[in-house]
Amino acid sequence: MKTFICQYDHPVETQDFWRKDLTALFAHLNTRDLRPVFSPRQVSTILPRGDVLILNLGFIKALIGKERAYFIVHGSEDRIAALCKKITIPSAGVSDSDERQPFVLFVLEKILSSQLTHMRADATEIESATEHALSRIRKNFLETYLENLLTSKKGISKISSKITEANEAIEEVLEDHDSLTEIASLVTGYRDLPDDADPDQQQHMDNTIDEITSILENFIEQIEEIDGTIRRLRESVDDTEEFITLKLNARRTAIIRADLLATITTLILSFLAVIVGLYGTNIRNGFENSPEAFATLKLFLVGFFILSLAIAYLILKKKRLF
Repeated sequence: MKTFICQYDHPVETQDFWRKDLTALFAHLNTRDLRPVFSPRQVSTILPRGDVLILNLGFIKALIGKERAYFIVHGSEDRIAALCKKITIPSAGVSDSDERQPFVLFVLEKILSSQLTHMRADATEIESATEHALSRIRKNFLETYLENLLTSKKGISKISSKITEANEAIEEVLEDHDSLTEIASLVTGYRDLPDDADPDQQQHMDNTIDEITSILENFIEQIEEIDGTIRRLRESVDDTEEFITLKLNARRTAIIRADLLATITTLILSFLAVIVGLYGTNIRNGFENSPEAFATLKLFLVGFFILSLAIAYLILKKKRLF
């Protein structure tokens, strides 16, 4: 599997790594632990394992060691390459490596920042497409506009799922003190500090845990803003779907009423056609040579039609079918 290797002040390297190759690099790593970064369909995960932090946040799948980070490429190679360049650039204005942010925290911060950047870009893109689709579909229910709205809805669901997964992965770490301690141990190098440990070491551990917590909570705060935008879009789509449903129901009701009225009209005309047919037969009835009889019959038929139609309408109105 193609892998980008990043470390401070070194050019980005690429190499093919497989599970057994990576397990040989880290003492506390086994092949089962690598499932989140080697299986493309795994949910978001932040998993500390002794001397390595396993991280899966969508397109970012990485193993972060004390001095090196390994990014497993599953398809978003350009994004990973851009992220690695940010990691390997020397800190501006810092010449002494001891003054730099610990590598693990620096990489974790850059990864979360990159994830937020791409989530914001995706959210902005889907927001623009959704608002455009909504504005067009409110004017006309064309099939193309409905397809655009459906595409936007799928995009909203996809982004919402990514946000939920990332948020749950971060929350799981924040709520687990052992995980925070294990990540801090990777940063500081202090493991299993006894109760009577050096106060400076303990203070260093506590400060590192606070810094990790701050980085993760900052990510959650910013991702909640994106989630708010996505929720607003989903509500707009749901409101539009409800509006479309109500409007289509109104049109369907109007069509049914028109069809019912046409059926009643046809029924009345059919009855009149029977009368006309009877008078149109060759059987003598004594009115063949009477112009007055023809006019009278015509007036009767017209009056009967209007009266029957009015009675039918009043009955339907009373039953609230009109």
